Amino acid sequence: MAADATDTAAVLNAGREGTAHALVLDARRLADAGRLDEAFATAREAIEHDKMDPQAHYMLGTILRARGETTQALAEFERALYLHQDFIAAHFSVATLWHQLGADAKARRHFGIALSLINAAGDMDMLLEPGDISARNMAEIIKTFLERRI
Repeated sequence: MAADATDTAAVLNAGREGTAHALVLDARRLADAGRLDEAFATAREAIEHDKMDPQAHYMLGTILRARGETTQALAEFERALYLHQDFIAAHFSVATLWHQLGADAKARRHFGIALSLINAAGDMDMLLEPGDISARNMAEIIKTFLERRI
Protein backbone atom coordinates (compact mmCIF):
# COMPACT_ATOMS: atom_id res chain seq x y z
CA MET A 1 0.00 0.00 0.00
CA ALA A 2 2.83 2.44 0.87
CA ALA A 3 4.48 1.77 -2.49
CA ASP A 4 1.23 2.68 -4.28
CA ALA A 5 1.03 5.97 -2.38
CA THR A 6 4.68 6.72 -3.18
CA ASP A 7 4.12 5.90 -6.87
CA THR A 8 1.03 8.11 -6.98
CA ALA A 9 2.89 10.99 -5.31
CA ALA A 10 5.74 10.63 -7.81
CA VAL A 11 3.34 10.72 -10.76
CA LEU A 12 1.52 13.76 -9.40
CA ASN A 13 4.81 15.55 -8.70
CA ALA A 14 6.12 14.75 -12.19
CA GLY A 15 2.94 16.16 -13.71
CA ARG A 16 3.23 19.31 -11.64
CA GLU A 17 6.87 19.76 -12.66
CA GLY A 18 5.93 19.22 -16.31
CA THR A 19 3.22 21.83 -16.00
CA ALA A 20 5.63 24.32 -14.43
CA HIS A 21 8.17 23.68 -17.19
CA ALA A 22 5.54 24.18 -19.89
CA LEU A 23 4.41 27.41 -18.20
CA VAL A 24 8.01 28.69 -18.06
CA LEU A 25 8.33 28.05 -21.81
CA ASP A 26 5.02 29.85 -22.39
CA ALA A 27 6.17 32.79 -20.25
CA ARG A 28 9.37 33.02 -22.28
CA ARG A 29 7.46 33.04 -25.58
CA LEU A 30 5.15 35.76 -24.26
CA ALA A 31 8.07 37.83 -22.98
CA ASP A 32 9.90 37.43 -26.29
CA ALA A 33 6.76 38.75 -28.00
CA GLY A 34 6.76 41.79 -25.69
CA ARG A 35 3.64 40.67 -23.85
CA LEU A 36 5.21 41.25 -20.44
CA ASP A 37 2.04 41.39 -18.36
CA GLU A 38 0.88 38.02 -19.69
CA ALA A 39 4.40 36.63 -19.33
CA PHE A 40 4.48 37.82 -15.72
CA ALA A 41 1.16 36.12 -14.92
CA THR A 42 2.28 32.91 -16.61
CA ALA A 43 5.62 32.85 -14.74
CA ARG A 44 3.76 33.40 -11.46
CA GLU A 45 1.49 30.50 -12.35
CA ALA A 46 4.57 28.31 -12.98
CA ILE A 47 5.82 29.16 -9.49
CA GLU A 48 2.40 28.32 -8.02
CA HIS A 49 2.70 24.88 -9.64
CA ASP A 50 6.25 24.32 -8.39
CA LYS A 51 7.74 26.81 -5.92
CA MET A 52 11.02 24.86 -6.02
CA ASP A 53 11.59 25.29 -9.77
CA PRO A 54 14.65 27.53 -10.26
CA GLN A 55 13.78 28.07 -13.94
CA ALA A 56 10.41 29.53 -12.98
CA HIS A 57 12.00 32.00 -10.57
CA TYR A 58 14.66 32.84 -13.14
CA MET A 59 12.01 33.51 -15.79
CA LEU A 60 10.03 35.71 -13.40
CA GLY A 61 13.24 37.62 -12.64
CA THR A 62 13.88 38.10 -16.35
CA ILE A 63 10.38 39.47 -16.87
CA LEU A 64 10.62 41.76 -13.84
CA ARG A 65 13.95 43.07 -15.12
CA ALA A 66 12.38 43.79 -18.52
CA ARG A 67 9.61 45.68 -16.72
CA GLY A 68 12.22 47.79 -14.91
CA GLU A 69 11.56 46.22 -11.51
CA THR A 70 15.22 45.73 -10.63
CA THR A 71 14.93 44.98 -6.92
CA GLN A 72 12.20 42.40 -7.44
CA ALA A 73 14.13 40.86 -10.35
CA LEU A 74 17.23 40.52 -8.17
CA ALA A 75 15.17 38.77 -5.48
CA GLU A 76 13.84 36.23 -8.03
CA PHE A 77 17.31 35.57 -9.46
CA GLU A 78 18.61 35.01 -5.94
CA ARG A 79 15.71 32.60 -5.25
CA ALA A 80 16.74 30.68 -8.37
CA LEU A 81 20.30 30.50 -7.01
CA TYR A 82 19.06 29.36 -3.62
CA LEU A 83 17.30 26.48 -5.38
CA HIS A 84 20.16 25.72 -7.79
CA GLN A 85 23.55 27.09 -6.74
CA ASP A 86 25.24 26.17 -10.05
CA PHE A 87 22.74 28.06 -12.23
CA ILE A 88 25.18 29.91 -14.48
CA ALA A 89 22.68 32.28 -16.08
CA ALA A 90 21.28 33.26 -12.67
CA HIS A 91 24.78 34.12 -11.41
CA PHE A 92 25.32 36.18 -14.56
CA SER A 93 21.99 38.00 -14.14
CA VAL A 94 22.61 38.67 -10.44
CA ALA A 95 26.06 40.02 -11.31
CA THR A 96 24.76 42.39 -13.96
CA LEU A 97 22.04 43.70 -11.63
CA TRP A 98 24.48 44.21 -8.75
CA HIS A 99 26.75 46.08 -11.18
CA GLN A 100 23.80 48.20 -12.29
CA LEU A 101 23.03 48.96 -8.63
CA GLY A 102 26.66 49.94 -7.95
CA ALA A 103 27.52 46.93 -5.76
CA ASP A 104 30.62 46.01 -7.74
CA ALA A 105 32.12 43.62 -5.16
CA LYS A 106 28.93 41.53 -5.27
CA ALA A 107 28.91 41.74 -9.07
CA ARG A 108 32.54 40.51 -9.26
CA ARG A 109 31.74 37.62 -6.93
CA HIS A 110 28.84 36.37 -9.07
CA PHE A 111 30.70 36.97 -12.34
CA GLY A 112 33.58 34.93 -10.92
CA ILE A 113 31.27 32.08 -9.91
CA ALA A 114 29.60 32.06 -13.34
CA LEU A 115 32.98 31.99 -15.08
CA SER A 116 34.21 29.16 -12.86
CA LEU A 117 31.05 27.16 -13.57
CA ILE A 118 31.43 27.70 -17.32
CA ASN A 119 35.05 26.59 -17.21
CA ALA A 120 34.17 23.54 -15.09
CA ALA A 121 31.43 22.50 -17.54
CA GLY A 122 34.00 22.29 -20.31
CA ASP A 123 31.43 22.74 -23.09
CA MET A 124 31.97 26.22 -24.47
CA ASP A 125 29.33 25.69 -27.15
CA MET A 126 26.46 24.96 -24.74
CA LEU A 127 23.70 27.52 -24.85
CA LEU A 128 22.83 29.49 -21.75
CA GLU A 129 20.18 32.00 -20.83
CA PRO A 130 19.75 34.93 -21.32
CA GLY A 131 18.84 34.73 -24.99
CA ASP A 132 20.54 31.38 -25.57
CA ILE A 133 24.03 32.87 -25.56
CA SER A 134 26.88 30.39 -25.88
CA ALA A 135 29.02 29.67 -22.85
CA ARG A 136 32.01 30.96 -24.85
CA ASN A 137 30.34 34.31 -25.48
CA MET A 138 29.15 34.62 -21.89
CA ALA A 139 32.68 33.88 -20.66
CA GLU A 140 34.06 36.62 -22.92
CA ILE A 141 31.47 39.12 -21.63
CA ILE A 142 32.35 38.21 -18.04
CA LYS A 143 36.09 38.53 -18.71
CA THR A 144 35.51 41.97 -20.21
CA PHE A 145 33.58 43.08 -17.11
CA LEU A 146 36.25 41.69 -14.78
CA GLU A 147 39.11 43.23 -16.78
CA ARG A 148 37.44 46.63 -16.51
CA ARG A 149 37.84 46.13 -12.75
CA ILE A 150 34.24 46.78 -11.95
